[in-house]
Amino acid sequence: MKKLLSVLFLGLVCFFVYHNNFNDIEVNKTISKINQEEVKSDTRIEDLKTLAEQGDVKSQLTLGGMYFDGLEVSRDIQQAIKYYELAANQGIAEAYYNLGFISEDYGSLFGHESYQEAIKYYKLAIDKGDSNAHYRLGSMYDKGIGISQDYQEAIKHYKIAAEQGNADAQINLGWMYDEGRGLPQDSILAYKWLNISASFGTGGEEKRELVLKKLTPEEIVKGQELSKEWLEKFKQSKKN
Repeated sequence: MKKLLSVLFLGLVCFFVYHNNFNDIEVNKTISKINQEEVKSDTRIEDLKTLAEQGDVKSQLTLGGMYFDGLEVSRDIQQAIKYYELAANQGIAEAYYNLGFISEDYGSLFGHESYQEAIKYYKLAIDKGDSNAHYRLGSMYDKGIGISQDYQEAIKHYKIAAEQGNADAQINLGWMYDEGRGLPQDSILAYKWLNISASFGTGGEEKRELVLKKLTPEEIVKGQELSKEWLEKFKQSKKN
């Protein structure tokens, strides 16, 4: 009996020793994996920096976005600006737009008037055909942010961006048609643009429903026809 108890006790001791060692091994494996991932991330970032300094636009934009959003690196707006400026020096529309956006929302980091910088960069992006820049500049004119309020200029930029498929511009343009702000009031055209924006799933649905309540059944049909016609042309243009 004593011999049997000794065997059982020894077995329990071996089990606990093995179990604890196994857990230690698994913990060490997890730590090792985390360290390896950190090394991979650091290596990737250093590779991107090397390419960016050599003039690779994709790396410059990637690093700008990583620093702006704090992805794999600590968020650093100044570093984001640095890499976007490298891309902007090569005439890249996306870089111009991002610098405009940062200027408008984080302008104090530039050390000078933020809104004027935003307008400058948006116009440079617009020269490259950037629809987001049209929308943002239109919004500045619409609200009189950093510039004299000018509905005509706002409408001009909204229309260009809307025709290019910018859903935010479509919403704002639809709202201006509904309110008759800077152009003749037209609820059918308001519905058209809000309906188009809603088709992209970008949040125009609520405003569209408000306009919908003002329309007769015939006007709704007309607005839907205009929306469908525009969407078909837009989809066709993307195929060409």
